[in-house]
Amino acid sequence: MAERTSITQVVQIAPEVTPGTGLAATKLMQSLMITPQIEMDVNNYRPSGFKYDTIVVPNKEWTSFKATGPATYGECVYPLAGILALPTPSVAGAIANPTTAPTGTPSATGGTLATGSYTYQYADVQNGGITLPSTASAAQAVTGPTGSVALSGILAGAATTTARNIYRSNGGGYFLIGTIPDNTTTTFTDTGFANGAAAPTVNTTGAATWLFQPSSTQPDVVQTYTIEYGSAARADRASYGTWDSYGMSWDRKAVTNTGSLIGQQLTDPFTLTAGLPSVENVPVLPRHIDVFLDTSFGALGTTKLLRALTGSFNLASRFGPFWTLNSANSSFAGTVETVPKGTVSLKLAADAAGMALLSTLRVGGTYFLRVLATGTPLYGAVNYSEAWDFAIKLDKPGGFSDTDGLVDITWPASIVHDASWGRAMQVQVINRVFAL
Repeated sequence: MAERTSITQVVQIAPEVTPGTGLAATKLMQSLMITPQIEMDVNNYRPSGFKYDTIVVPNKEWTSFKATGPATYGECVYPLAGILALPTPSVAGAIANPTTAPTGTPSATGGTLATGSYTYQYADVQNGGITLPSTASAAQAVTGPTGSVALSGILAGAATTTARNIYRSNGGGYFLIGTIPDNTTTTFTDTGFANGAAAPTVNTTGAATWLFQPSSTQPDVVQTYTIEYGSAARADRASYGTWDSYGMSWDRKAVTNTGSLIGQQLTDPFTLTAGLPSVENVPVLPRHIDVFLDTSFGALGTTKLLRALTGSFNLASRFGPFWTLNSANSSFAGTVETVPKGTVSLKLAADAAGMALLSTLRVGGTYFLRVLATGTPLYGAVNYSEAWDFAIKLDKPGGFSDTDGLVDITWPASIVHDASWGRAMQVQVINRVFAL
């Protein structure tokens, strides 16, 4: 029997259609580590005359999760959709899918294809994204076991296409067998290379823009998740995974996510869903970060802080469970919004710009903070990006200290609703995640 080892534990999730109705996981997480903990209220009873309890009764049971990991432009939309609001992303910049099928000439020699009938598709690659595949070729009857198929008619894609991927099927799905590393060659010979990744199901050559705008006054519709955790040796699952806290910290060493979730009663053991695709894993690097601080909503993102040293924000107590007297419920019945606690902390050099915050604090003024991460290009002038915008009011400042020989000061703040803006915060993410 294989041991359940820490190094082999993976996290897989599925966005739920109905909160609390578990689904097979659809995505493998590569950056966020979401670790479960069994939670339970237990009632103990010791009657008069007895030294020890005679009844120990389990009462409420649920699952808590701790989330940690480096910030990425792809996986970030999963906690954001779970704790802020669930938007529909807008898509721009995608190149057209190829529509012309390749043609083929089968041969009994030149490769290692077995006897069978094979069809082919191709897809265009652009800056890390890929189109949907072309129409399939006519069936190519190969006499094996040394068969091959010479493909032609693999047309050039849009001007920004950098390669074409070739996919083969022998009656099942289509799988990658090779790549033409340019946008000019129109032929490819299948000599029987091993199958690779499955053909794409979404055109990912453009960019998806996610705009998360939680309301200050109305209920927010958020995404819940089924979470699978474990390995082939043993795994667990919980449904109704709800983000109740989420935050990010940054300095010149790392940009890190933290958070927590609650879920319903843990199912153990559980068999992991096999063969899942992962979410794109493009990291947010410290050198991507800029911090802006302005005194009006209209100027948001204008004044860059040149001596911002470290920072963090956290949104906590976002949702809580409620419990009902219903024998059909093995765990909580649902979740409700609670009073959130939103905090920000900035450590700035104690120069003229860093100490200017003191005068605003003394009059109770509002600042508008933007934390902007700008990553590598997606297409044209569009880059991966993540922009966090907050309305904040400063709290009691921290003491003076030292960072790399500079005198610094820490400015804690609370996230607040601003009437002129009509909200307390929003987040915009640009990536290649086109759906959860």
